[in-house]
Amino acid sequence: MKKIIGLIFLLVLISGNVNACDVYCSTCEDCNSKINLADSWQTICLNTSIQNHTGTCINPSSFNNTIFDCQGNIINGNAFYVSGGISIPGPTYGIYLNQKSNNTIRNCIISGFGNGIALDFSSNNTLINTTTYSNEKGILLKNSPNNYLRNNTMFNNTYNFNIFGPTTFNFYQDIDTSNLVDSKPIFYWTNEKNAPNNCKDTVIFDLNNTGFVALISCNNITVKNLNLHANSYGILLVNTTNSKILNNTINATRGEMLIKGAGIYFLNSQNNFVMNNALSLNEYGISLDSSSSNTISDTTINLNGENGISLSSSSNNNITNNSITLNSNGIYLQSSSNNNITNNTITLNSMGINILNSHFNKILENKILENTNGITLSTIDFIGTSKNINNTIERNEILYNSIGISSQNSNSIINSNIVCENDFDFNSSNWESSSGYNNTCNNPDRWDDINEAGCTNACKIDCNCSSYNQCIRKLNNSNCAIVTLLNDITLNLSPFCFTNRIFDCQGHKIIGTNDGGIKNIGIKNIYKSVIKNCIINNFTYGIYLNNNSNTIINNTLSSNNYGIYLSRSSNNTLINNTLKENSEFDFYINFYKEVFFLGPPPPDYSNEYCNNIIENNTGSGNNPIKFFNHSINLSNETLSELILCNADNSKITNITINGNANLKNNGLFVFLTEDSNFTYINSSNNKHGIYLEKSSNNNLTNITVNSNSNYGIYLKNSLNNIIIDAKVNLNNDGIFLLTSSNNTLINSTANLNKEYGIYIQDSSDNILINNTANSNIYGIYMRYIYLNYFPNNTMKNNTMKNNSYNFGIDGRQISDYYHDIDTSNLVDGKSIYYLTNENALNNCKNFEINETSNAGFVALVSCSNITVKNLNGYNNSHGILLINTTNSKILNNTINSNYYGIHLFLSSNNTINSNICCENTFLDFYNSSSYSNIGENNTCTLAAYWNDTGALGCAHTCSGTLCICTLKWGLFGKISRSCNCCTQFDFDNNEIIDIFDAVAALEHLSGKRNEIFNMNCSDVNNNGIDLIDIFYLIEKLQSLH
Repeated sequence: MKKIIGLIFLLVLISGNVNACDVYCSTCEDCNSKINLADSWQTICLNTSIQNHTGTCINPSSFNNTIFDCQGNIINGNAFYVSGGISIPGPTYGIYLNQKSNNTIRNCIISGFGNGIALDFSSNNTLINTTTYSNEKGILLKNSPNNYLRNNTMFNNTYNFNIFGPTTFNFYQDIDTSNLVDSKPIFYWTNEKNAPNNCKDTVIFDLNNTGFVALISCNNITVKNLNLHANSYGILLVNTTNSKILNNTINATRGEMLIKGAGIYFLNSQNNFVMNNALSLNEYGISLDSSSSNTISDTTINLNGENGISLSSSSNNNITNNSITLNSNGIYLQSSSNNNITNNTITLNSMGINILNSHFNKILENKILENTNGITLSTIDFIGTSKNINNTIERNEILYNSIGISSQNSNSIINSNIVCENDFDFNSSNWESSSGYNNTCNNPDRWDDINEAGCTNACKIDCNCSSYNQCIRKLNNSNCAIVTLLNDITLNLSPFCFTNRIFDCQGHKIIGTNDGGIKNIGIKNIYKSVIKNCIINNFTYGIYLNNNSNTIINNTLSSNNYGIYLSRSSNNTLINNTLKENSEFDFYINFYKEVFFLGPPPPDYSNEYCNNIIENNTGSGNNPIKFFNHSINLSNETLSELILCNADNSKITNITINGNANLKNNGLFVFLTEDSNFTYINSSNNKHGIYLEKSSNNNLTNITVNSNSNYGIYLKNSLNNIIIDAKVNLNNDGIFLLTSSNNTLINSTANLNKEYGIYIQDSSDNILINNTANSNIYGIYMRYIYLNYFPNNTMKNNTMKNNSYNFGIDGRQISDYYHDIDTSNLVDGKSIYYLTNENALNNCKNFEINETSNAGFVALVSCSNITVKNLNGYNNSHGILLINTTNSKILNNTINSNYYGIHLFLSSNNTINSNICCENTFLDFYNSSSYSNIGENNTCTLAAYWNDTGALGCAHTCSGTLCICTLKWGLFGKISRSCNCCTQFDFDNNEIIDIFDAVAALEHLSGKRNEIFNMNCSDVNNNGIDLIDIFYLIEKLQSLH
């Protein structure tokens, strides 16, 4: 037994020595100092986590032959900052070794740095059991050979594992599959370590669940069917031969400054074969450096930040049958010779093929389309390099680029190319000894085929197009009166714009990328043009007509926000179009300028914009869209949309408007139309029910407009209309009058609308009689934003109940509040007392409103010596409202659950005592632009510019918290509120009122505590915080128990 105990003790000692810490540290600075002072092979241990460190953490000047053990502690940085809504890493390091060797880093968890662990010119180091996450780079090995990595985990870094170096030697490492990137093993094979059969004659494929592949000095390896992302490279081949890279998908790789990352990277590698890969969103798609006799074919290389395929000092490679799109350079050759580039499709890059100081390359039978420059040959003169010599450019189609072939300091052989419909087909200030024959072009720019002036052949006029760029070029080509689309195309942001052309889509689609937040337009700014046979989907605006004299015929526009949108546009013809399932409106007319920088754009109500022919169009629900710009008698029809524009003296009877009930689009529109009758109209489940703009003297009778997603009935700039017996329910807003005066609304219901039942803004002399507005947020609400209106609306026998705010009014000057509203109007069964010096008893002087009046809302406008007492006012915009009122008394009222409780505006010398104003939404007391008003013993929580006598705000608080508020006017009459709140007796500011608050106050009085909180609302005797306040608090606490 003693032997066993002794053996256990010995094992414990050995175990302790293996993981022993010689020195401990606790901060970045402390650890750097301890490492610098450490003897060889000492272990420095981090004994606590480091959080939110700014800058680089572990970067000692002397770090060789040392062990740094984090013991599972975290080193966390704050290197990321936000710029333009994007999180950007700073150039910081969690652990950084520069020219350091023979060290061990273990058991560290590192996050929040530009680089988690970085080795720069540092060799023979060991990384064991580290975790790097949420850095820009997880682990970085740069010019650092012969390091040993085991059980390291990298995840959720922008780029997990990163390795760079200029020579084969730099890539020799000992890294096995115990190292993981995003939970997938790293396959880092060399001919010396971690590979089967000395890295020869084997396969890495998808079943291996691979996260990164490196082949160093390998032969005949096949890498296939992998999905790789977020490292410096997807697949790395260094000094590797006769290998195959097949059917892999690689994205999101990136390098260092001046060192580019790539989806597939070759260094000093020969006779390899790359086929059927997909490479996107990398820095380079494929990069060859000092590598020869490789083949790259049938690979898709799109959306890489710099070069699609890059060759540097690489020769005798074959690049064939690849699709290379939307990169900076499609194919880039620098100091590379005798390469064959054949049968590639190279489109929409900045440079299609860019040849720099390279010789004897063959560029044959490629399609080079819609790039900024098609083929560019140039040199870097400032470093003294030579010309491009004897490159052959032959049998290529070079179309729709800004420049087809551009040459600088180059002697090339250019034969049998079709170089057409570029802005400049050929471009050079000096073609030197370049020569060629049988080329086709129209703009040779000093290029001459042998024995020809310019090209041997002229470009044929072809007015067909198959992409946006092609179509734009042809639509702006004076030789193309008719342009036909050959296939479906997708537009990102720029719309088609053209003049005096026929654009025939032949049934093909123009598809947008409408995400709901961008003004994405399919066709705009056309003039005297024809659009026909197009299918236009997924735009904010399918066709936006803001010029005149166009014909739109036989098109289908669906799944846009707006199908066809006419903005101050006339003399257009729209015939036989299908406009359906557009989310806002299938067809819409707008009278406003597109851009106006000083407030809302002004309208241009010219009858000219009604002068359009719109016939035989079908809308959502397969119902007709009908448009009339003349007097019409229309009855007994079901329509998708009805538009009257300058259609005076019309009669519209028994019409149903049905758009798409799911989308709730369309409606009935009345523009610039007068003296018309609308009876028995049902426009429900649409965007708007009935929309009148600049339309007057119309009669709307027996109208049903329910469940529309926006307005039930909307009047804008419309006068003298009469609405009788309208059912306006379950809309977003019921009846909405904007700058519309002298209208009459009788016997109508506006119930269960999401916001307003009846809303009147900047409108005067309207009459509302016998209407019901129940169960909305706002029942009847009048608002005046702009000055110089004299409203004088009349309300009689209107009923408002079960609204959040039954009756409301808001203005900016005294005249905004003059209305004729009598006590026949009811809010939750109580009368509205809306008294002015024009309509009230004794010119609104010297009387009392009390509990016997059954008042539910009280407004006093230009009154004097009125007493309002013992009322219970709730659920309105105001409980009690005083405008320009003096010498009145507001006594002992309970005013709860309004938007404002008691509001005084331009009122003076009033007395407000013993009122309870609680749980009002915006403010309980609001003393606005008023003076010499006094009060005492009031109860409130939210007060602006009001103080009871001897108090800040109200003398009493509703819930123990008093908030003193300030207000700020914004655009269009909006008010923002900021409040400084005080919770009574919460002296220690922990939002709990208890005996510890009394202790805090006593400590403050004795000088043992420098600061206590919430004193303003806790000074019950107005003598500063003293023992009386503390005793009051103790009594209050005792009463709670």
